[in-house]
Amino acid sequence: MASIRRLFRLRAVFTFVRMLDGLRPAQRQWLWGLLLVVLTCIAYLPVRNAVLIWDDSFMVTDNRMLRSLSGLHDIWFTNKPADHIPVTLTALWLQFQMWGTNPLGYHIVNVLLHALGAVLLWRVLVRLNLPGGWLAAAVFALHPVCVASAAWVSEQKNTVSLVFYLCTVLCYLRLERKPTAANYALMIVVFVLTLLTKGSVVVLPAVLLLLVWWKNRGLKRVGFLRLAPLFVLAFAEGLAAIWFQNHRAIGGEMIQDLNRAGQFIAATRAVWFYLWKAWMPWNIIVIYPQWQIDWHSWVEYIPAVLIIAVFVVSWRFRATWGRHVMFALAAFIVTLFPVMGFFNMYFLVFSRVADHWQYLAMLISIPFAVCSVVYFANKWKWPRAVSVTIAVTLLGFLTVSTYLRASVYENEETIWTDTIKKNPNAWMAYNNLGNALANRHDVLGAIAAYQRAIAVKADFADAYSNLGNQLVAQYEELKKTDKQEAAKKLDEALVVLEKAVKIQPQMPNFHFNYGIALVARGKLEEGIKEYQEAIKLRGGFAECRSNLANALLKAGRTKEALEQALIAAQINPTSAEAHYNAGSASHQLGDIENAKKEFEAALKLRSNLTSARYEYGMMLAMSDRFAEALPQFQTYVHENPQDASGHGTLGNCYAALHRRDEAIAEYLLTLKLDPTDAHTENNLANVYMEAEKIPEALEHYARSISLQQDDAGTHANYAVALVRVGKRAEAAAEYREALRLKPNDPQLQAALNALKQ
Repeated sequence: MASIRRLFRLRAVFTFVRMLDGLRPAQRQWLWGLLLVVLTCIAYLPVRNAVLIWDDSFMVTDNRMLRSLSGLHDIWFTNKPADHIPVTLTALWLQFQMWGTNPLGYHIVNVLLHALGAVLLWRVLVRLNLPGGWLAAAVFALHPVCVASAAWVSEQKNTVSLVFYLCTVLCYLRLERKPTAANYALMIVVFVLTLLTKGSVVVLPAVLLLLVWWKNRGLKRVGFLRLAPLFVLAFAEGLAAIWFQNHRAIGGEMIQDLNRAGQFIAATRAVWFYLWKAWMPWNIIVIYPQWQIDWHSWVEYIPAVLIIAVFVVSWRFRATWGRHVMFALAAFIVTLFPVMGFFNMYFLVFSRVADHWQYLAMLISIPFAVCSVVYFANKWKWPRAVSVTIAVTLLGFLTVSTYLRASVYENEETIWTDTIKKNPNAWMAYNNLGNALANRHDVLGAIAAYQRAIAVKADFADAYSNLGNQLVAQYEELKKTDKQEAAKKLDEALVVLEKAVKIQPQMPNFHFNYGIALVARGKLEEGIKEYQEAIKLRGGFAECRSNLANALLKAGRTKEALEQALIAAQINPTSAEAHYNAGSASHQLGDIENAKKEFEAALKLRSNLTSARYEYGMMLAMSDRFAEALPQFQTYVHENPQDASGHGTLGNCYAALHRRDEAIAEYLLTLKLDPTDAHTENNLANVYMEAEKIPEALEHYARSISLQQDDAGTHANYAVALVRVGKRAEAAAEYREALRLKPNDPQLQAALNALKQ
């Protein structure tokens, strides 16, 4: 039965091919192009459920330049971006205006750009009169190695650069066919835009020069002069890209410790690695195992010798097949050159190779293989049925492979679990998996992942810092139930956070995290120093300044706290915590109006910031502004219905406003939640006294005294109630007890004396 279904599918394919044969050339081209796009979209269907992963937060969600028109100015005219890729960042800026942080829109655009790139590749191959151009483009579109670019939002710079890269090639081919000033100007403009999509495209002029040599069987002066301005522009952009990479993306970090010989060995090995993955796409991983290079061993130079041998043999047969091999291999190596490890890139810390690095190079390796096979199939006159069957089987295999590979990019857990399964020593994958687990509050799972990362790489500072953060989270949870165990977790956190700071003292976040743990341990001055060091290293750092303000408040350094909180609020006006801390400091300094303004700003930004709401209400109540305080306490109690102190404070506010029934209700609820609250028993008794409910008042005064016998005020209030029911002797005893607790109090002495008369 299965064989019959397969037969029908093949028949459908042959029917489709015959239908295309009956169409006009223009109609056929449109349909073939549409088929490329449709197949690509089918293969990448899993990304419709994919989220933003890894450094997508840096590129999109946390990238403030995407949020405003001023950010667009920064993208083009400042050195704030990590890379000099203004065209790509502008594309992201436009998308952010349309769908914000919703990942679906970015994934759709990325897949469509990849599909468009495949269509453009097909048109380039047609212009070059290469056989099997459409099949080569389809193999590229459906190749699983391309998933690292087409399914990863951060790598939209690859898909954007692909489109402009191939447009530049088409413009050049058009210029060759029709050399006019307009066509030349168009090529220059498109090439400039290409340079601004991604730094590694600077090699395009060299690829075009090789293309000229291959097409014309040699170089002519006119061809070189035509490309000379492109080399100048590429050189200038290359310098800019290197500056941005070293000063903005890397920031002076030590990326690789290989000498030039080691880098050369790794680069030549990478050539064969990428060719193997392009032609045999098995065991694809986000982070491949890091190579151990021994530049003293002659075995390490075998890949380089093989490359030289291919060039030598190809040169010997350059009149026939050798020219094609030389062009393909040279263009492939030239395209890879920027990512072969001779220039610092942060990814080199994890691996010498990556799928997304060979994305543009596959424009050479895939067509070379596919077009060569099609050429020999035509030369040897394979039956059309055989050719179509092989092509359909190949595309089917690639479609399924890409579909499965795209599924891996669904979320952080799927991608890093897959990476760890294939590369158990991928310490960054363990760290990233830990981050994913931490984001869904799986503290134990996150801790285990960070510990595994440290086991693989003992000096991995990020993992130590992240582990410390999770231990602090454990402390926060445990301190509600087991303070002794919580203290142990906090001490563990301090040890690993300190280690992160010692390994990489230049990282501001590590000092910030360490400061949080120190403050939680009560080591305020040490925590303050860590916060200050973090700010020194990172400048603005609004979140750290806000935490510093909070620590300064606890240390009694109120003026300094207000200064830091105001700076934090100025840097990040949307920080509710910064405004809250500014309000607290202003309150302590007696500036009620400024405190009111800051508290209201904090609550406007985060209405559920209950600590700010409670303190704001207390400040208003202490200023006898009970009517203004009341809605703050009401909202607080609504958001924290199990907080006994909140109900008690609301009861006090009702009592101050003489809303006795509501006050009594809140006090009773407070006592239900906390039956040991002596102050609330006293306050409830006071309200009953005002309501002339003396028996109830006596009952609650007695309970208050039984819970807390050393409060002079409660004894005095109880005495007043006892007098009201004629129990003068008992009242006198309560006054004497109050005087014992508060000797020489004139009011208590006068009340006792009046009772004796």
